[in-house]
Amino acid sequence: IKQLLASGELGAPLHFSFRCLGNFGFLADGATYSHWVTREGGGGVFSAVGTHFVDLTRYLTGREVVAVSAMQHPLVDSMPDPK
Repeated sequence: IKQLLASGELGAPLHFSFRCLGNFGFLADGATYSHWVTREGGGGVFSAVGTHFVDLTRYLTGREVVAVSAMQHPLVDSMPDPK
């Protein structure tokens, strides 16, 4: 993909879209407090994996990312107790 983008055959990329579907224990109700848990502390899914999508985009294109937009929504309202 990196070589294809570098060749210019596709033109300049204007938009990348990534999705991450998963269960993150640090977001569960009653999770042990850490910087991952609170929005105010910079936590959440973007902090956990979104930064890697930004890095991947930079690697693939050789360019800096100009803007990022993210949405986070749970797949289910509550998770069953794993015990």
